[in-house]
Amino acid sequence: DAGGPDIAPFATQVVEVYEVDPPSERKATSWILYTSEPIEDEGDAWDAVDRYRARWVIEEFFKGIKTGVAYESRQLTTAHALLNFLAVAAVLAAELLSLRSVDRVYPDQQASLWLAPDQIEIVRRLVPEMKVPKRPTVRQVLYAIARYGGHIPQNGPPGWIVLYRGWIKIHHAVEVARALRLMPDDTGST
Repeated sequence: DAGGPDIAPFATQVVEVYEVDPPSERKATSWILYTSEPIEDEGDAWDAVDRYRARWVIEEFFKGIKTGVAYESRQLTTAHALLNFLAVAAVLAAELLSLRSVDRVYPDQQASLWLAPDQIEIVRRLVPEMKVPKRPTVRQVLYAIARYGGHIPQNGPPGWIVLYRGWIKIHHAVEVARALRLMPDDTGST
């Protein structure tokens, strides 16, 4: 007895996952998962794999809030202010996580499935050097947003910080454009 806490033994299941036919440009994915969940059959094994995969989406979401939106570095001093900012930060991080996730799996998918027409138009106008077409893909819009946030293409795929910087500026521009459309014309013309 080393004087440490007594730890009761518990059952651990092992699930091995490997990619049978990976794309030629990639190494096969291989995981060994340890779980305390009972694994009785193949369905239970796939459930464990799905829970594990979902964990990484959640981790990326929190990374978006912490790194991209810089939630922890805000100098907000009350719980009320922190919760209000977290409400906004969570929405922005979720939007960016959606775009990043789609870009990784379906980069050629039309951006119009994920963004409003005025958001796409603002990106096109504010980042003319990216030559975003009228019907852009998710990748074209995502990289334009990152560029607007200061992304340097030679540095590899855009990270959370440049994506957030670009996305918040795009959001502000969209809000202004939408507000201007709602304002009455003071010149008397219609």
